[in-house]
Amino acid sequence: MSTRADQLAHKRQLLLRRTEWQRREVAELAAAIEAKLLSVDRMLGAVGRTAKNPLVPIAVIAGLMFIGPWRVLRWVGQGMIALNVIRRVRGLLAR
Repeated sequence: MSTRADQLAHKRQLLLRRTEWQRREVAELAAAIEAKLLSVDRMLGAVGRTAKNPLVPIAVIAGLMFIGPWRVLRWVGQGMIALNVIRRVRGLLAR
């Protein structure tokens, strides 16, 4: 009789470990999804604020046209390079 009880106890321990592992995995997946949704929420908030006050984007576009397209393109290129460097450094520091 005790061997059956031991088998059941062992099986229960295995199931408990498996459910704990699955809970951790689901929690990690949920955190990743939540982080992506947070960025979407920020973007939608920015779009909503822009829709309420369209004068700001119009002023930005007019300012960019006044500065000149080539200078703006150069700034955008430099910004992309800086962003790429920052992401790589973050990746190295995260390890």
